Amino acid sequence: MSAFPKAICGADDLKGRFLEAERSMEPGRVVLEEMPRAAVLQREFRASHCSYCFTSIDKSSETIQCSACGEETFCSSICKSLARNEYHWLECQHKDLLDQLGPEAVLALRLLLADEPDNIKTSERKRAKIEKFDKWPSDFDLVSSLMTHENRRSEKEIGHYRKVARELVQVTSTSSNESWSSIDKDVLFGFVMRHLLQIQCNVHAITALVVDRREMGDHVETQNQVRLALAIYPRASLLNHSCDPNVIVSYERRKLFVRTLKSVSKGDELLHCYGPHCARMRFRERRKALREQYYFDCVCSACSTEEASERELGHRFVDLFVCGRCNGLLKACDDENVGSCSTCKKSFIMKKKFDNYDAAQKIFDAAEVHKENNDFDRALTKYHQCLKIHKSLLHKSSKTLGRTHDSIAEVYANLGLFKKASEHCQASCVTVELIFGEASMELANELLKLAQLYFNSRQAKEALQMARRGLSIFSRYCDNTDERIIELKEMENFLEQIK
Repeated sequence: MSAFPKAICGADDLKGRFLEAERSMEPGRVVLEEMPRAAVLQREFRASHCSYCFTSIDKSSETIQCSACGEETFCSSICKSLARNEYHWLECQHKDLLDQLGPEAVLALRLLLADEPDNIKTSERKRAKIEKFDKWPSDFDLVSSLMTHENRRSEKEIGHYRKVARELVQVTSTSSNESWSSIDKDVLFGFVMRHLLQIQCNVHAITALVVDRREMGDHVETQNQVRLALAIYPRASLLNHSCDPNVIVSYERRKLFVRTLKSVSKGDELLHCYGPHCARMRFRERRKALREQYYFDCVCSACSTEEASERELGHRFVDLFVCGRCNGLLKACDDENVGSCSTCKKSFIMKKKFDNYDAAQKIFDAAEVHKENNDFDRALTKYHQCLKIHKSLLHKSSKTLGRTHDSIAEVYANLGLFKKASEHCQASCVTVELIFGEASMELANELLKLAQLYFNSRQAKEALQMARRGLSIFSRYCDNTDERIIELKEMENFLEQIK
């Protein structure tokens, strides 16, 4: 089930099929809504989330468990019935084996069951021809056409998938459902094998915010985004990658939403980031990650621009070094050990800056160890040593500098020193805004943290300002049921009352 209010399918021989804008749109517009063809909740969340719709379940909620396997928890009889009809009728008696095989294997089995026996028996099992559809094909045909990259897999990897496929075929062919047990095992094997290979390149990780509470005098809540479930969305899988995307994907339980991040014109390709983003990773790291998981070399505009810039700046300029005289950015000369200020043109021997940068990284790593061991006083000492070096070396838009401020803020928060934490979180927000932009989700998440810190340190005016800024961004990209929007609205209402 899906809706394409503002997206259509395009195609060419180079990129294959892709999605493009049906008309011009401003940021925050929904261009695609889709329910998954198949989805599976990660095992560690079975007790805290509904196994079918992925709704969060608290201890006071009434839940329904499968009485046979005792492994699946549902928020309602409707979800239990849907799960039973779609896949649990088969999985229930094989839970131990499926847990051993892993969530990707379970997802492949659910894709197979969604294919339905009649489609499998009549299908020619070949990839659909690349074309621009006047009418959207069935989910079965879309999934059948998803890439597997089988010819790029190692023999060891193919051997592993074959072993898993044989196990899943045995589960299916020995079922009491004659519609499935009557299908030729070789045909089943072909479908299962294809789905297993498709998953790596086409799976979507449904994420959710989970609160981690650490008691340290006061209760400090840290919201972490976790991989809640795995799913296949046939139409969303047509989105191609860009390291500087113009759309963003979010989830409301099982449902996927694609919204514009930037203004797009009619006919523009809609581009989604598969993970490696130009604001978080260098292009060489991005290309390596994309090649290893998705089997292509990214040549998006961000990669092309950054590759050209790296040739100009030099490989060792791994961060935004600044001139000690005017704070202009440094770039490499013909000799990469010599830097030149892009503003005042002063030349620098870079060895000392590189050495200090490497030394700061070692100090930061030591601080991280102290933080993980809850030795916050030592962590703070190390972080501040690191911060002093970073401030002398790096521009305020440096991700490294922002990360250091963010880590210091986290430690102060765990010590209950929320005012000090807010000072460093505010500095982190400056960096995030410079990197990602004033309307980015990355900034919205930082503003949420800053609002919480201002609130906890009783800086009501500042908390209200940050709550409103955060809400203005989240409301562009998220539904009103989003937990972050709910929290910020509650904070805004409370602070309005006490003004």
